[in-house]
Amino acid sequence: MRKLAGSKFSQKSKEYLFATLFFVLFALLVASLIVDHAMNRSSDARNTFVLDIQRGDSVALIGRKLVTGNVLSEDQLFRAYARITGLDKKIRAGEYLVPARSSVLSILTMISEGKTTTYRVRVKEGITMSTLLSELQSSSELRNDLPPFGSEDSHDAIKDSIGIETPFLEGVFFPDTYFVEKGTSITSFLGLTHRKMLEELRTAWSKRKDKLPLKSEEELLILASIIEKETGLAEDATKISQVFNKRLAINMKLQSDPTVIYAMGNSFNGNIRKRDLSIDSPYNTYMARGLPPTPIANPSRRSMLAASRPAEGDYLYFVARGDGSSQFSKTLAQHNDAVRKYQILRKSLRNSPL
Repeated sequence: MRKLAGSKFSQKSKEYLFATLFFVLFALLVASLIVDHAMNRSSDARNTFVLDIQRGDSVALIGRKLVTGNVLSEDQLFRAYARITGLDKKIRAGEYLVPARSSVLSILTMISEGKTTTYRVRVKEGITMSTLLSELQSSSELRNDLPPFGSEDSHDAIKDSIGIETPFLEGVFFPDTYFVEKGTSITSFLGLTHRKMLEELRTAWSKRKDKLPLKSEEELLILASIIEKETGLAEDATKISQVFNKRLAINMKLQSDPTVIYAMGNSFNGNIRKRDLSIDSPYNTYMARGLPPTPIANPSRRSMLAASRPAEGDYLYFVARGDGSSQFSKTLAQHNDAVRKYQILRKSLRNSPL
């Protein structure tokens, strides 16, 4: 009899336990559905909000910013979920664009994964170091951490701070469009563009033709910068490279106007006069033979590849036609005829009534 009563009691206990467990699981399911709905429910915000999270900001402060920005109506769920899941320990500083009608979960995912806003910063083809630094220092997205630019000492300081691997500072930053976070230092940005330039330069050097007169990657970069400034039409780049490579091979002066303009610096007013071709400078390729000591600008990928793989031909001269293209000649007589032709054409176009 006692054994039977004990069995009945045990069966009732099991039924009670199962009922309680079912109720708890049901309650947890309902609660999770409610939380899930609340976490994924879009806010009523109709505009994109810029959320600026500073290093050390607490989850409570971030929640208040979201409420102040009308992204969330209240921040209790935001704070509670961040702490329960441990996401409050993973939040990263930075500027975030919070889209309109974002959910609590999407916001927390964004700021814990560091999906910060990026800004477009362009390094233009053919730009000089001084112009590039001026543009970067006036940018509102980048943080200026460079020493003053101008003296020889400042060049060395900048080279050291960026980690430049070339013997010169000019022409070593790859022209491209970069996307960076707001507050990125100019030093970090220039380091990024310099590493990209080294990568592109090594690629161009590895693809060079046999028997080029260029002795190193640095010389290729210098020639590429001259090609960059001489090229008006992309299709002419390899022909211009052919002219300069041939001149180097026979020890003929390059006679490149852009190198003279670089030597003139701020005194250049848009015109090169005959006396300017006689200025005493290693950059004046009308006077000095061979390449100038450094690049004269930041060359593009196209110009570096053109420098390493010049077109086939025996041209020694070229002159601008006035429409962006160039006329190439093999002899000085042909070149002089082309100069007279296109100078007269340019003068007639300038003097013709509109």
